[in-house]
Amino acid sequence: MSLTLIDKRTGEITFDGERARRGLPCPVCEHLHRNPSWCLIDKSRGLVICPRVASKRKCGDAGWVHKLDGAASDLPAVPMARKPTEPAQDFGARWQRAHQRATDADIVALAERLGLPEAYVRTVPCGIDGASWAFPMQQNGGIVGLKLRTPEGLKICAKGSRLGLIVPPAFDPEAPEVWLTEGESDLMAALGAWRINAIARPGCTACTGQVARMTAGKHLIILADNDRPGKAGAARLAEACKAAKSVTVLAPPAKDVREWVKRGGTVNDVRWRLKSRRGW
Repeated sequence: MSLTLIDKRTGEITFDGERARRGLPCPVCEHLHRNPSWCLIDKSRGLVICPRVASKRKCGDAGWVHKLDGAASDLPAVPMARKPTEPAQDFGARWQRAHQRATDADIVALAERLGLPEAYVRTVPCGIDGASWAFPMQQNGGIVGLKLRTPEGLKICAKGSRLGLIVPPAFDPEAPEVWLTEGESDLMAALGAWRINAIARPGCTACTGQVARMTAGKHLIILADNDRPGKAGAARLAEACKAAKSVTVLAPPAKDVREWVKRGGTVNDVRWRLKSRRGW
């Protein structure tokens, strides 16, 4: 994944970044996460776009702009344009191929890798795209991209993807209560162990507008990762969902929902925290 920003007025490139990886970690959130996020680094200009840590300057859905040394960015406040992208793919067809490629043995292997029962993993559609696990991202009922989990554990998007929600088959859009997790493995754990009406967003700052629209008039429970970026992203989402009937943020007594479930967290534990509002 890369991103080039161009000053429409002068035609000059103001950001030309490459995705963070193990050999090029994000200097902004590296210490917070074992694996790289969707961060972009422009070493030649000394800039970073990080979707997990906020700054005073936002760069659309890509994240917040920082300097490599952590100082405030002086990126000019002028209209920016993305570099022309390749023609959109048919991600619906690509997902069908990925879904058909995943065998029962593959699902068992993924369950073992995640430390979850196989039945929990099967609550979320899984596929194999190349060497990576694939999960469909949706907008308005259509598949607009694939979230990938590589053999090395990296969580990235397939090239050309648009960010969308991960929606399991059991989700009821008409239900009065919607639960939201961060990522597909937390969604598997929550659905399998707690039988709740849940969806997932692919990252802690992704799909804010989409969540706000689909939860209007509903009770929204945001299950945040128990770290600074996760809580900050959940707080920003809660602020954006003004049309929801109610919004509650719960941070588990563990790193994330999957770890809480693995430690024995039950739906009664969750409901108690929800009722007492001691999760935030």
